Amino acid sequence: MLEQELHILGQTIDVFTVGTWAVAGLLIGLLFVVGQRPVGLIGDIILGILGGFLFGFLGVILQFDFADYMPASTGEYAPRIASFLAALLGGLTLLVLIRLIKRN
Repeated sequence: MLEQELHILGQTIDVFTVGTWAVAGLLIGLLFVVGQRPVGLIGDIILGILGGFLFGFLGVILQFDFADYMPASTGEYAPRIASFLAALLGGLTLLVLIRLIKRN
């Protein structure tokens, strides 16, 4: 497993977690096909990834412990699973906001 770490604004984040945010954003950008794509498929993928990074970094900067909201059965993977879910939510949020803005 990749054990490298990034140090951002005094916080330590492992590279695997950052990769997880990118994958979550990519998935939400690819799979969120409600209505038309005002910025196109590539735009949706980029916005999904940006939203994933945004929510992931905000969680780290605000020291929000995602794992506190996961079932105990997830064990040592709870922080990564929760961070992945937060990145999905971030990508979805950014895509919905952009679609609302582009519609008006």
